[in-house]
Amino acid sequence: MRCFLAAFCVFSTILLHLLSATTASVTRPRGVDLRNIGFYDPAKPFVCLDSKKKIDFSQVNDDYCDCEDGTDEPGTAACAVGKFFCEDSGYVSKLIPSSRVNDAICDCCDGSDEYASSTKCPNDCMERGRQMREERERMRKLVQEGQGMRQKMAEEGQVLKRDKQARLEQLEKERAELELKDEELQRRKEEAERPEKEAKEKHEKTWKDVKERLRQEKEQGEAKELFTSIDTNQNLHLEAHELAVRTEYEKLANNDGEFSEEEAKEILGEAYVTFQGFLDTVWPKLRDTFRDHAAAPADSNADPDSQEEKKSGDLDEHEESESHDDDDDDDEDDQDDVRTHAKDEDDLPMPEYDEDTKHLIEGTSIPDPLTLHASCSAAKDGALVLV
Repeated sequence: MRCFLAAFCVFSTILLHLLSATTASVTRPRGVDLRNIGFYDPAKPFVCLDSKKKIDFSQVNDDYCDCEDGTDEPGTAACAVGKFFCEDSGYVSKLIPSSRVNDAICDCCDGSDEYASSTKCPNDCMERGRQMREERERMRKLVQEGQGMRQKMAEEGQVLKRDKQARLEQLEKERAELELKDEELQRRKEEAERPEKEAKEKHEKTWKDVKERLRQEKEQGEAKELFTSIDTNQNLHLEAHELAVRTEYEKLANNDGEFSEEEAKEILGEAYVTFQGFLDTVWPKLRDTFRDHAAAPADSNADPDSQEEKKSGDLDEHEESESHDDDDDDDEDDQDDVRTHAKDEDDLPMPEYDEDTKHLIEGTSIPDPLTLHASCSAAKDGALVLV
């Protein structure tokens, strides 16, 4: 763009010089733009350029504004909208407002705008032209240098881009290879861990089955205990009148303070039930109340003297037990890992893994195929052992 402007300015200057040369013999009014010289013919009336108003040519530059566009006074300050042409030969021609003509300020480099003022303007157009051309040459070289640097950087960028692209492709290839290796290692890891995992799962499932069986045995034991305690006539049938005397279960009816046989019958569902019927339908209703009642202190209302005797007897028994326990400490320590006195089967700790499973966990290979035999036995003091 700058190169284009510079070329245009040079072309304009040359054109003006050519026009000056071709019109050297033509008398033109002062301040007329060379491009409009054809409109100013002394042999013809002057026509205002915008209104087509005709005036005598002697009225051009007579210091009186006859045309509204000011074209009749290009060389004076008579028209506010007039334009004065600075030829500025050797530099850049330009138009200035006619109001600046003879205002004692040099606007044209050749001083032509102050032809009738007291100010003497030097003609320095050639010097300004030289400086302008030098500046244009400097800018041309600077732009050329910048374009060269831009081209060099673009080429370097292309090389860098190709290198980065090649590196990226290499890394993508390496990543794909590593992903394959990772998948293979993961597969081998899963294969290596599968026997251990299966052995653990089998052990845990066996233990879960054991706990479920214990829960069911506990349910049946508690249900049998309650059934027997309510079946006062021992006829193996739990009847409504037998349940009605157990007032702690009255709250399962209407909780009005009285527990009738009809209310007991509603709980039983019929006049009497066998143990199996009791276990299936009645026990789930009575279970929570039975356990709450069983968990309450049995001797909370006992005679104080009998409580004191019981406490003394318990103390003697505790001292005797401590003496006996000192002899059996070693045996008890050996069974601590599988022994529990918990009343709830969910609190029972899972027994240790068998030797084969331990070998798998520790990473020791075993020659025989993995087998896990599980059985449950009730040990002394209620301890459970999974073999």
